[in-house]
Amino acid sequence: MKVSHVAIVGFGNIGRRHLRILMEIRPEIEVTLVRSGVGEDWPEKKLAKRTVHSLAAAIRKGIDAAIISSPANFHLSQASELAKTGIHLLIEKPLSHTLNGIGQFLKEVSTKGITILTGYVLRYDPAARKFSQMIQTGLLGKLLHA
Repeated sequence: MKVSHVAIVGFGNIGRRHLRILMEIRPEIEVTLVRSGVGEDWPEKKLAKRTVHSLAAAIRKGIDAAIISSPANFHLSQASELAKTGIHLLIEKPLSHTLNGIGQFLKEVSTKGITILTGYVLRYDPAARKFSQMIQTGLLGKLLHA
């Protein structure tokens, strides 16, 4: 799969981080930001080629893939809208705030051959790894609930 144009949906802390990293490792990729128009106008915005205010506008610009970093209650509906047009997806965790509609979404992406990934960066975070090690060795005592 060749990706040359990515939409970043949602431009909070995680969306901005995705943009910075994407521009660092793949500066040739064209980026379109999809913003609600409600949030702050962050300095990282200048790293993107353009900003639009709807998924339909991003699709019309010819995106190949999208990173969904909006609030979790929008993830599944946004992913479904993009998947209908064959857009490959990286969806920040969680995939959805509810299980309703996930089965249908997974069936649709499978049928269309769309690649989807769910972002989960904490497994590589040094503090999270240390905490996990402390739990596993019993240093923190008996785990009662997580």
